[in-house]
Amino acid sequence: MTAPCRLAADVLIIGGGASGLMAAATAAKGGKSVLVLEAGERVGKKLLATGNGRCNLSNLGAEPPAYFGDVRGRLLAPEALLARFAELGLACAPDPEGRLYPLSESASSVLDVLRLALARHGAREICGFSAEKAQKTRQGFLVTAQDGREAAGRALILACGSPAASAADGYALARGLGHSVTPLLPGLCPLPCESPALLKGLRGLRVKCEASLLDGETLLARERGEVLFKDAQISGILAFDLSRHLRGAKKPVLSLDLLPGAEDISGLLRARQALFGSEPAAGFFMGLLHKQIGLSLLARAGISPSARVSGLGRNEILALASLLRGWRFPVEAPRSFAGAQLALGGVPASELRENSLQSRLCEGLFLCGELLDVDGPCGGFNLHFAFGSGHLAALELCSAYI
Repeated sequence: MTAPCRLAADVLIIGGGASGLMAAATAAKGGKSVLVLEAGERVGKKLLATGNGRCNLSNLGAEPPAYFGDVRGRLLAPEALLARFAELGLACAPDPEGRLYPLSESASSVLDVLRLALARHGAREICGFSAEKAQKTRQGFLVTAQDGREAAGRALILACGSPAASAADGYALARGLGHSVTPLLPGLCPLPCESPALLKGLRGLRVKCEASLLDGETLLARERGEVLFKDAQISGILAFDLSRHLRGAKKPVLSLDLLPGAEDISGLLRARQALFGSEPAAGFFMGLLHKQIGLSLLARAGISPSARVSGLGRNEILALASLLRGWRFPVEAPRSFAGAQLALGGVPASELRENSLQSRLCEGLFLCGELLDVDGPCGGFNLHFAFGSGHLAALELCSAYI
């Protein structure tokens, strides 16, 4: 029988995404031999799709209060990450909302500078290596792939993402090394509508509003921004950010305030009734809302589009005013990771050393990126944590471990 092919390096990194590539670049620069073990056919595949291909790699507001989960001692400051990218040759610039993009506005630029850094310092990419098992040995770690190949290293960094990002099951690898994993749910994803018929005629429309996510009548979270209606779900950054608050909700409802800040909506509608009195109700919201939005509101209020505006009664005006303030859509928790940008949950920070990314359960093991029970809102926060935690894990490894 042929002995399995064994690779070896100072540092093994499972996962060739944002956190793994940054960890590899930093560890290799620190003089360590590095192997990046990637399950896919190439590294950085998801990275190329981020920010609609522009790669929203960070945010000027990427500070601890923006995150869910314990990031103490594990979060790189935005200026420090920008300085690290500048070392790699990548120029970045913020947009008006503080989201940071490469100056080229191309995600391929980010991947190119990371891979060049790996090549320059001798780090190797091993693609098609689907890690099935990682075990602690006297010399460090031994990682076995599904095809029988093995890789040995003195230290191990788990950076293989989540079910929303990776072909490798990093959680199983972490469990095999003694860690626990909190329940996993899809995060930063569209909100499935319990009654898709409520979205009829709205597909493709974008609406600026203030949205409240409720559990029955209990407010879970509120955001202001833009939603995008799809066939059976409500999408857009606003919906993505609210999706994390669905955890544990029994009767979730998304309520849209279409005129946030308006004080007397009933008065506004009475004024429009006087202005458009001779018109059919189909044109009641002309100049205020998209036509299809107006028709959907009329249908929800039980008003025929052909009814005369002048004939709308007090109760009908109040019903429309109530809808403008709170247009409700019962929603459901997403059932799969297919449309999710990340996973909520992961290895708890309590299983890491204080202010560290090194396991306190398994010496020489470091965890970063999505594997940890840390997440942030849309806008570059999660990619920032991935890059930053990969960099910090490698710095710690080089200075304090090997």
